[in-house]
Amino acid sequence: MLWVFILTKNNKLLAGGLVMLISVAFLMSYFGRPHEPSVEIVSTLQELPDPRKTYPLDTGLAERISRSYGLALVLVISEYTQRNAFALDSLRAWARQQFQKDGGFLHNQQPEPVTRHVSIIESLCYSLFASPSYVLREAALNFVRDQIADFHTTQAYMRFRSDYFDSFGLERESALLLARYQSDKARVAVDVLLTAAFWLIAFIVGAVLALRAKPGVRSSRLQRVLAYFWVLMAVYYLCSAWSQNQVVLLISAWVCGWIGIYIRRPVAIDLGEDKGLSFRVLTPSRSMIALAYWATFSLIAIQVMTWIKTGTLLSPDPLSLLISSFTGNFLYDPTSAKRTISHATGIAWILISLWVFREITVDAPAAEVELELASFKEVAP
Repeated sequence: MLWVFILTKNNKLLAGGLVMLISVAFLMSYFGRPHEPSVEIVSTLQELPDPRKTYPLDTGLAERISRSYGLALVLVISEYTQRNAFALDSLRAWARQQFQKDGGFLHNQQPEPVTRHVSIIESLCYSLFASPSYVLREAALNFVRDQIADFHTTQAYMRFRSDYFDSFGLERESALLLARYQSDKARVAVDVLLTAAFWLIAFIVGAVLALRAKPGVRSSRLQRVLAYFWVLMAVYYLCSAWSQNQVVLLISAWVCGWIGIYIRRPVAIDLGEDKGLSFRVLTPSRSMIALAYWATFSLIAIQVMTWIKTGTLLSPDPLSLLISSFTGNFLYDPTSAKRTISHATGIAWILISLWVFREITVDAPAAEVELELASFKEVAP
């Protein structure tokens, strides 16, 4: 623990913080036992048209779906017919995959994932953050459950349920399948919902810090905010790589970290004949900071557009899951909402590009004047 001694030798506040942090982690690991929240998002009774009636328990649904390669035609034409056809085909494909993996997956309880903590740092992070993360997940699950319950009262869902039972049979097994389909998608959407809330808070904090800056120091404040954003992105990717064990996320964390460090302390490398290799800290102009913001927004916009273009009902993208979390509709692909977001992203990119062009053209004459003044000072005796 030599590094702890070096850091805390002349800093009592840091030493007290480390002692408090380790003490809290020990107490939480000793007294607490974090576990995944058990929230029933969608129940079987919610899917049945009349929960008081008695329905057949099992009429060979697993075998019928496993051997099926298409759906029966929906004879009742309505405004939801085409959307229901896509949704039913996606649900059938998902159910077929699940039944082929495990014929009794509908009645098998999902075991809580077992994680072996092999390092002291991993155990420390688990003791500190497992319980708060499970509390947040439970709150998000309750929110999504309420949204799904509201969606079940809409005409769109009632029309889908009618077509669904016409295709899969009106029985408790098919109702359980529909409930499981929505519940599984909702659980995947919880991580997306919590991530969106995290980045929304980060955006609000960054915007407040940038807007509260005085005009004379606003450029430097904008530079720091952008640098902290990239560093925060690196920390997020690092945590994701740790939890998901993906090398691509680790590489992304490394790249984002270096981008954030460079934006905070831009450095130029000079190679001279006499002095050799030297480093010089740069002071970026307003136009360069604006260009950095434009590049950052462009990369985010590319990510959003990639999600919109590649997401499907069977493999929904994070944007679709986020929209479904607020609407409670995990049956249809939110094409209209994604189209609106796509148009808004394009308009915002054009507006930001015009703003950057204005900053570059306004700042260019000022930069030329500063260079001329610097040359006069060098010539003067």
